[in-house]
Amino acid sequence: MKNKKRAAGIFVCALLLLCLGGCGPLQKEEEQPQALEIVQDKEEWEANETVLKYNQIFQRDNVAFLFQHEEPQEGFSDEEMGAVAICKVIAQTPNYDFDQGVPQQQFDAVTMELFGKTLKNYNNTKVLQLENGNILSTGWGGIGCTYVLKELTPLEEGRTRAVCYRVLTPYFEEEGVDREAYQKNIYSGSLEGYNPALVEIIFTEAAPANGEAQLIYHAANVLENSPQPPYSVYSGE
Repeated sequence: MKNKKRAAGIFVCALLLLCLGGCGPLQKEEEQPQALEIVQDKEEWEANETVLKYNQIFQRDNVAFLFQHEEPQEGFSDEEMGAVAICKVIAQTPNYDFDQGVPQQQFDAVTMELFGKTLKNYNNTKVLQLENGNILSTGWGGIGCTYVLKELTPLEEGRTRAVCYRVLTPYFEEEGVDREAYQKNIYSGSLEGYNPALVEIIFTEAAPANGEAQLIYHAANVLENSPQPPYSVYSGE
């Protein structure tokens, strides 16, 4: 049993370190796309800073796990919140013990930061609770995604709605995809051939922590699986 838990933990650790965004097959470190690594020819093209900002945050927070439901809804399941939270716990915990996990109090603090609430069920497909109360991952994988901001709309109660094109990150070397061309294409709205999905993410901007922007997530839904061109990328206007 211990070996199984350790293997599962290592798998999740690999997911966290190698799969930004929680939405694509595990990739070798040298193949991992860098959200802020933009082509250097600034005279020809430059990515919008706000577009890059939210892509980086959504990848960092593994928001792809928040789209596991089929119908649009407000809020998230315990599985969705648990997956996102345990990824952040692992990232924040030096020498994380994959056999023992972390105390429930520590795990709850992370779900409060991300969602403003705690889980009702700590035993589900994404996390489990040991007899001593600790929380750990059940072991799973995902895919790497890039989020290209299309619209940013303020809502009531200080909330914001981001509409993005969610694009699966390719295996650059195996598929013969040029990294810089890929980044230039998607960030400039040339998404033909990348099969994007149109998604919405509703959040509240929280106070920055350790110099990083923090979001509290309220909803995440797939609006359209295969939107057709023309595609428009947020310009700040």
